[in-house]
Amino acid sequence: MAGNSSFFYPLLKSLLRFWLEKQFRLEGKVPDAVKELKPPFLVLPNHQGFWDGFMVAMYLDYPVSYVVTDAAFRSPLFKGVLDYFGSIPKTKALSDMDALKNIINAKR
Repeated sequence: MAGNSSFFYPLLKSLLRFWLEKQFRLEGKVPDAVKELKPPFLVLPNHQGFWDGFMVAMYLDYPVSYVVTDAAFRSPLFKGVLDYFGSIPKTKALSDMDALKNIINAKR
């Protein structure tokens, strides 16, 4: 989680949350059971789009390491953002031992 512990992480998360809520008219309602969770824990959302992982994580109090298709890392801009937020690249439709190792490291 490269940027998750830095001073800028909460600021960027707040700005991203503000933009996503305005852009997609989101309202987050986090169940009490989720609010009481302490890390490490695993979030398994059924997401389809690029922003979905951010939309889930912006309502959690803890930094989140996303598992993201490696195709999203091909754009230098998105790669920088994904790297900063500690995203883990995963090759679609293949066993990916590097992704598994990165998930285990993120858990630690």
